[in-house]
Amino acid sequence: MQINTIIPLRNDWHVVPSGKLWKLREEHRADHWGLYLTQAEAIGEGIAQARLGATSLIIHGRDGRINRVWSYDDATIPYR
Repeated sequence: MQINTIIPLRNDWHVVPSGKLWKLREEHRADHWGLYLTQAEAIGEGIAQARLGATSLIIHGRDGRINRVWSYDDATIPYR
């Protein structure tokens, strides 16, 4: 007998530059994002969202490169 288990895929949050502003966006979801005046504001909201979803917050610099990754994940959710 085969048992199929549905494992939720994680959607990490990213803080990325957007012109002179900062965007907080959910990975793989074009409709989940917000704009902030400062990187610090975007990071603050990103921490709250990552904790709520048991995912990670990935912080990019002005050059688009990843500067930091903060993980709030549950070990049962696979990272992709």
